[in-house]
Amino acid sequence: MKRWRRFGIVLLGLVGLALIGIFILVSLEPFPEKLRAGTPHASLRVFDRQGRLLAEVTREGERSGSVRLAELPPHLVQAVLAAEDARFRSHPGVDVIAMLRAAGQAVLARRLVSGASTITQQLARAVVERPRTLRGKLHEMIVALRIERELDKDQILEAYLNYIEFGPRVRGLDAASRAYFDKPAARLDLAESALLVGLPRGPSLYDPTRGVERATRRRDRILERLHDAGD
Repeated sequence: MKRWRRFGIVLLGLVGLALIGIFILVSLEPFPEKLRAGTPHASLRVFDRQGRLLAEVTREGERSGSVRLAELPPHLVQAVLAAEDARFRSHPGVDVIAMLRAAGQAVLARRLVSGASTITQQLARAVVERPRTLRGKLHEMIVALRIERELDKDQILEAYLNYIEFGPRVRGLDAASRAYFDKPAARLDLAESALLVGLPRGPSLYDPTRGVERATRRRDRILERLHDAGD
């Protein structure tokens, strides 16, 4: 009994030291400069009197755009959370439950079945370059926790929708909406929203211009999650 008690005390001590270490690392991590600068630069667009797009001047061949969260329909925001991060509103930037689930699935299947990156981690990956290594993944988590200390959830979600890649050479939800549906993101219906928010998981894999079937299956899975969640 005493042995288990000592083990528990040692374990709690190690967890405490780990939490202190994480707190120090997050405090020392600089806030990403790209987020401090505000929304990313949008492509220059020229419209006619009826609002039809006549021409678009891109930055280094990449279509980009920005949108305010308040402009978007509620069903689009719900679709984003259903697709990428159902516990976004409750976790601190890193979802331990999702990490444990992904680890368990990987052990049982002997391969990577699902990811555990939160919306905040994906944003961190988009604004701070990191190597695709374990050390790089740990740094991504630290950056995500730092972002959560500086911004509220709505600000993080808005930045995510503006900085994430939605297709080959297409960055930001509004740019994707105009590229694939020829209209601003504020006018997307539920099915269109579900299709677009599914693209960041694999911008090239799910690109509807390269194959509608995969993109449609991904869209339908997101619509099912929305239905199961009652949204």
